[in-house]
Amino acid sequence: MVVKRHFQLIVIVVNWNGGEKILNCIASVFLELKDLDFLFIVSDNNSDDKSVAAIEHEYPCVKVIRNQRNLGFSGGNNAVLQYIATRNLSADYLFFLNNDTRLEGDSFPKMVAYLENHPDIVAATPVIVEEDGSYQTGVGGKRFNLFQIYVYYFFLNRLPFLHSLGINLNQKYFHKRGIVVSLDWISGTAFLVRGEMVNRSEFFPDEYFMYAEDLVVSDRLKAKGRLVYYPHYQIRHYREYGDRNLEYYFQSLMAYLKAIGMSDCSLKAVKWVIRWGLRIRFVAYAILCLFSRRFTQRRLRVKRQLCVLHTLNPS
Repeated sequence: MVVKRHFQLIVIVVNWNGGEKILNCIASVFLELKDLDFLFIVSDNNSDDKSVAAIEHEYPCVKVIRNQRNLGFSGGNNAVLQYIATRNLSADYLFFLNNDTRLEGDSFPKMVAYLENHPDIVAATPVIVEEDGSYQTGVGGKRFNLFQIYVYYFFLNRLPFLHSLGINLNQKYFHKRGIVVSLDWISGTAFLVRGEMVNRSEFFPDEYFMYAEDLVVSDRLKAKGRLVYYPHYQIRHYREYGDRNLEYYFQSLMAYLKAIGMSDCSLKAVKWVIRWGLRIRFVAYAILCLFSRRFTQRRLRVKRQLCVLHTLNPS
């Protein structure tokens, strides 16, 4: 008989060749969450960079699940949920975290307390900034439909009466003002969810190897309660922008939109909106680069997105 073990928190990280980044992530978790009763589980997708050996050497208290192949983000998380179920483990909260992130500050317990005081909230995502401190795009937002996509790509959620709209939240507005805002989806980069809301070993959709799985998970969670952006806690994301990642993103996004019932005509309109929205952004950032070098990386990111989108959708 397996004795049930209960934790206040279980931290879950999927790793694939995380190198030094996964070690820094783990270090930040143990530093910031030292006062909580938590279990740390890493699901490794058959890394070949010796990161697993480094984790087991430096952090023997971290449970490492060794997957025999790269299961992707969804499969890696499901491997952890299956482990939790078979070992009869439970927790008040689960914290899903990317391997290239670092926790910052000491306010994580406050995010937990906020959910404790608001039982209608099932999951929350914190402030997420890039390595250079700029706000990450895509921490969460409104449901993906043609209107919300248009609002985001044509900068309409920068207008005073549309701040809460768009597929990607205007983080700057809500973080600066400390406003908790309800969302239709939250990013898989980092989110805190009530343990009882994730009670299945196949909670993440295996049909999405990478990207869009957080949209499906958010749909499932939103059916049970509110999803929110919590502006009083911050993590930093040291992510890379590979062309292959962008290909996965656009392919997964179109597959998701089709899966939720978007017509072929609407999909074509979505592609048009994204393409012209990116072109406008590229021109805007090119002009802003004349006044500030901090827009250079944003311009390059948009350029790469346009190139990948053109390759996938040349028409």
